[in-house]
Amino acid sequence: PIHYIENTVAVVGRVVVGVAASPTIFINYNDQATGMLTLRESAAGFFTDGPSNNYFGLCLTSGESFTRAPWAVVTAGDLKIRNGVVGAASAQGTLFNTGPNNCVYWVAYTASTVASTIEIRGSDASNVVLASGALNGPRLSVGSTLTPGPDAINILIGSQSGVEGNTAITSLVSNAIRAYKSDIIVAAVSQPFIAAGSVAARAGNLTISETLAGQFKPTEVICVAVEPRSSNNYNQDTYFNTASTNLLPVITTNAASGLIVGAVMTEANKDCRDSSGNTYTDGRAVFEFPIVQQAFGPVTGVITISNINLNVNADAPTGAVITHVFKGSVGPGVDFGAFVSNAKIGVAAIGTGTATTRLGVTQVGAFTVATKIAKVTKYVTYRFDFGVAAAGQLVKVWGATKSGNDWSAFTVVTSRVANASGVVYYSIRQNAPTWKSYRAEWTGGTAWTPARQARWIS
Repeated sequence: PIHYIENTVAVVGRVVVGVAASPTIFINYNDQATGMLTLRESAAGFFTDGPSNNYFGLCLTSGESFTRAPWAVVTAGDLKIRNGVVGAASAQGTLFNTGPNNCVYWVAYTASTVASTIEIRGSDASNVVLASGALNGPRLSVGSTLTPGPDAINILIGSQSGVEGNTAITSLVSNAIRAYKSDIIVAAVSQPFIAAGSVAARAGNLTISETLAGQFKPTEVICVAVEPRSSNNYNQDTYFNTASTNLLPVITTNAASGLIVGAVMTEANKDCRDSSGNTYTDGRAVFEFPIVQQAFGPVTGVITISNINLNVNADAPTGAVITHVFKGSVGPGVDFGAFVSNAKIGVAAIGTGTATTRLGVTQVGAFTVATKIAKVTKYVTYRFDFGVAAAGQLVKVWGATKSGNDWSAFTVVTSRVANASGVVYYSIRQNAPTWKSYRAEWTGGTAWTPARQARWIS
């Protein structure tokens, strides 16, 4: 299960590091999925063919190990990575150890002339590189002596001696959360930005997952509360909007498990208490729902909470919204509690997105910025990328048409929801010769991509 979609972005030198997701990895288990990592050059030519900034790597500093060496895949730009004795758009890394840390590195073969994006991915059991995806990061094995908590990865950029000596330019990120297999796992599926002063703004979905069938018990009450934030002196500035039935949270379960839950109740009562054991006195900040029927094996129960609408005070400071999910005081069942963040107050600090194109209807292969020329009735696919902070959020595609030497104004032609990597694909064809230009807008991040052109000919 996903623990939360992380919008963590680190900057290493002039490379922006994105973390797509932070799934749960279990202690004493091997070959587990982690969040995909993304390295983006802020300008062309940052990675070189030597003698500096020609090596980049990862070091696991919290005790895990790579099950297999991960892959580096260039998804935008023209950077080449050394693969054997040649340069290529993808290469499997070289594993090494620095003290107790398991590490991996890659070597830049030729510098980019277009700022490049590198995805760090894992591989399947046959050692075939995984497709791009939020949960397709390096595969990790977790020893039995480790304890619950986030993993820690050093991103290393520099020369060979600096990377292998763990002394290169470095930044620490996390792309997985360690837990014991028997725990109930609470996860925030996404973490959208919500502006201060918002009314009924949609927060990210939550999941509550058993790790053994039957951990949820009939008559058990599960509570969900918005906690006062330390950044606002622990004053309550965020509330659930439950003003109408349409705004109530929606609770669903995976049908195959047999797990059944009851209706949402929004009034504050003695079943739900804060982290200090005090009853919530403001019903706007808490809701609960009961377990009606427990799951039966072999499928474990998963509860999904969607349609979570938040009201935010106009003077609320920027920062994460903290949601407390826990077992109430009523009923049997496994006692659990977790604090996750399924929204951020503020405006996303994301720069302009990228736009690339490719002939045909496809989401794989090399997308480039060059103008595409297609025959009429044939497709051109646009790839708009705003980064993982835009995951699950609405993106508008704007189009313009060329007539003679002049372009029309841009107008909205469609809206799409970004995938887990913050990417939207748009395939379009024309039935007559014409020029078209498209760009994308992520309104939640106040970000645009450049416009890219395509031409259809007879």
